[in-house]
Amino acid sequence: MKNWLVLILSILLVSSLIVSISAVSITLQKSNFYPSETLQANISGGFIGTISINNIGIYKEGSAHVDMADSGLIKYNNNYYFYAKVPSEPGKYSLRIENTNHYEGSTPTTNTIETNFTVTNSNSSYLSFTPGYILTTKNTVQVIVTSYNDEQQVSVTFDPTSFSQTFNLIQGNENSKKVSIPISGNSGTLSSVIKINSYTLPVFAIFNSTTPEEDLENITIEHNLSDIIQVELEGVGLNVVITKDKDWYFPIDIRNTRTTAFNIDLNSTDKELHVSPSEIIGFNGTRTINLTINSSRSFEGSIIISYGKSIMNIPIQVTITNNESNFNSTPISVNELKTCAQLNGKICNYEAGESCDSFTYDANNKPCCLSGCKGKSGSSSTWIWGILLIIILGVGGWYVYKKQKKKPESQDLSKRVEEYKKRMGPEPINPETHRSLVKE
Repeated sequence: MKNWLVLILSILLVSSLIVSISAVSITLQKSNFYPSETLQANISGGFIGTISINNIGIYKEGSAHVDMADSGLIKYNNNYYFYAKVPSEPGKYSLRIENTNHYEGSTPTTNTIETNFTVTNSNSSYLSFTPGYILTTKNTVQVIVTSYNDEQQVSVTFDPTSFSQTFNLIQGNENSKKVSIPISGNSGTLSSVIKINSYTLPVFAIFNSTTPEEDLENITIEHNLSDIIQVELEGVGLNVVITKDKDWYFPIDIRNTRTTAFNIDLNSTDKELHVSPSEIIGFNGTRTINLTINSSRSFEGSIIISYGKSIMNIPIQVTITNNESNFNSTPISVNELKTCAQLNGKICNYEAGESCDSFTYDANNKPCCLSGCKGKSGSSSTWIWGILLIIILGVGGWYVYKKQKKKPESQDLSKRVEEYKKRMGPEPINPETHRSLVKE
């Protein structure tokens, strides 16, 4: 009897542990937001494996997924912390975690995990900040604070280092400020909050000098690449019309919008799209990647930029034409583009038959030739025939000219001879000279 009792109690204990450990939940710091305010969510529970930021989305009233601005995901001590700016359009929304393996009670499932929130307009001043959670091993962190509606005074404090800063933010171009906050002076780990007016920003700091390696392995920081990288091509990407089986070159600028350097990988979905370099180590500031397209067919592909588990796709649509003068590229500019002259190129005269081996696009969306414009194929033979025609016409003209000039000179000589004869008169006959030599 005692054995059965022990067994039943053990089963109940294990079941309760499974339920308590494995129940997945999403806890929002609040459920009502103003447009573009910062959403902060604590995600806990029994995930089988790990989740990434690609599993998390914001939906409006059951409709399609909406863009998440300034979003990120942190994993620390088996809990996930997600943040994002909520949409600027008022309405009812839901935060969803999809396509994950987790427990509901003690049962494994892939069901969607969801919690609701609303976005309402406000005439009062309020703030947003990014990031919404901080996990760091550095001695200083940076926070971007943004003000909405009226001018307001902002106070930022961090008690563990006695940091305090106060400043004013106004609506318009000066409604954001980047604040650098020191968090050093501690050893091991630190969990605290940065206070921004009435908001709280959780901070988890791990100082590497005294932190065991197993603790560092439990750190995961993820961002949507669209939040930390700006690409010269947005939205539809790059639509190009090119001729087949020729290298076409397109430089594309990408910019790291954060102060932290990181490594990114670059690839493409098609062998006709060649991206170089294939990786950028310590990516910071603005870098240019080179896209080369060489194809005999029209197709749709993309450039893939990856950072950890986060991926950004730049769509590329290629259309093949047989007429090189139909070349066209349609980028949507985020950064400032250069004119053809600034690219040290030239706009070729395709109507006159010029061609180019190496193209890019300029700020005016015109094909800019980087290799120098060339005459159309077959123009050399036309040039030779033109020279021959000029020579023939020249020789013919010279012949006619000499012929016309020679006739007047002949007539003039005959006239001078006749005048000479008249002037001299008939030649006198000398009897002595003309006497017969016959003997008398």
